[in-house]
Amino acid sequence: MSAMKEFRAKTVDQAIENACQFFAVDRDSLEIDIVSGGSTGIFGLGAKKATIKAKKRHRIQTPASQADPKPVHPKKDNADHQKTKPIPHNLDANLDLDEETPADNKVILAPENQKELEEQIQKTLITLLLPISSDPHLTIDTNAEPITVHIDDDTNSGLIIGRDGQTIAALQYLLNRIISKQYSSNVHIQLDAGDYRQKQQEQLQETALFLSDKAKKSGKVQSTRPLSPFHRRLVHMALQNDRGVQTRSKGEGPMKRVLILPTKRNKASSRPAQGQDVAT
Repeated sequence: MSAMKEFRAKTVDQAIENACQFFAVDRDSLEIDIVSGGSTGIFGLGAKKATIKAKKRHRIQTPASQADPKPVHPKKDNADHQKTKPIPHNLDANLDLDEETPADNKVILAPENQKELEEQIQKTLITLLLPISSDPHLTIDTNAEPITVHIDDDTNSGLIIGRDGQTIAALQYLLNRIISKQYSSNVHIQLDAGDYRQKQQEQLQETALFLSDKAKKSGKVQSTRPLSPFHRRLVHMALQNDRGVQTRSKGEGPMKRVLILPTKRNKASSRPAQGQDVAT
């Protein structure tokens, strides 16, 4: 069995991309161990690079399957494969790992288990927050889908959110990975601090309106940055009644751009429906 190779970069996502380039494979073909999520430090001081270890994934049976001489039923094998969640394409998407969770993947727990889950989330998140916040107050709703956790710390909310939401995205990613290992189904947890999510959604809607206006004035296609399914929906919905533009999602994988195309009056009757996804 080949040894894992260490990769370092400013973010976990960049380190994973470096590993993909080194092994010349896609992410799903790698076995990845996140050693450190990295840190931007305070005011640029004490920044640490993210560190991962990776190697090519071997397509072999698990030890449990090898020990059991009974044949594995194909449907069961398929279901187990679908439970495996891919490494997110971008850590920013981690704010949105919980955005489009299929209903049949939702973890349904008895009240006593909900209490246990809440305690595990509380303990794990407080440990992750220790370098940033010494005494955060957490409000956890295990009945919500996704499970929501609001971090209340007026003094350190800016540090918890981080530049462009990178810190809270990293915290949410690590929390989901740690907690999900303890359950057979995917557990999706959404973090918020200082009303960051509401402000983020409002900002995204304003950006959609700005790009729409720019597309109509210039007559040229405008594009958002790569967005999660949830945030792409916000853009589509913000512009769904704007007859001057049409929107399409473009790209592959969970992170896609939304194209905002100016509508030509003489072709308005043949334009595609709003929010159409286009793979490239």
